[in-house]
Amino acid sequence: MELKELKKFIFLDIVIFVLFVMLSAFTFLRVKDGIHFMLIWNMILAYIPLVIIYLLNILKERKGWPVILGLIWLFFYPNSLYLVTDLIYLDSDNYMQSLGIYQGLLYLQDIDAYLAFFHLVVAAFIGLMIAIRSFNYFYYLIVKKIPKYKYIFLLLIPFIASVGIYIGRFLRYNSWDVLNVYQVLIDFFKSLNWFSLIFILIFTILQYLIFGYILFYKSANKEVS
Repeated sequence: MELKELKKFIFLDIVIFVLFVMLSAFTFLRVKDGIHFMLIWNMILAYIPLVIIYLLNILKERKGWPVILGLIWLFFYPNSLYLVTDLIYLDSDNYMQSLGIYQGLLYLQDIDAYLAFFHLVVAAFIGLMIAIRSFNYFYYLIVKKIPKYKYIFLLLIPFIASVGIYIGRFLRYNSWDVLNVYQVLIDFFKSLNWFSLIFILIFTILQYLIFGYILFYKSANKEVS
């Protein structure tokens, strides 16, 4: 990526982040729910994979840096997808009310509830877009540098990310807790049950579907052109 183009992307990402912070502050002051303030911190963590990409564009010619930044990216990549799980804070009671089995539903016109809905959906969307961008960047970097490992990357990283999302959501560990990896692994294996396995499987399949579709779409476009 050329320096001029890189600056444009950085500027655009900063603008999006600032607008999101403003939306978060407004929603928090209006709705008075702490999750809308905490989403600012979650978004900061979600942006780290993009920062790593920009650093890699600057330092890619320096020996050793791609490997170091790639490992750091792997630890922080799940934070982008983690934002999707914040949709659990949506409460259907804020949007509809049952009138009984024969009368159906009454859809409530609560602007604060829909502001909260919009904020959480925007956060999930931005997180998903960051995940797609950073995953694609490292996938094509693998294709270019060590193509024989591209399928391992494509299959393994979504699974690792899903494990990270589970650990973050339910065991409440952060990316930097990898420094205490022994305790994290102990707690993770202790917590394994049918729910955790299905949760990890669902998020892994979700990523396979997203990235598989993107790669297929790109391949189809090349064939058409």
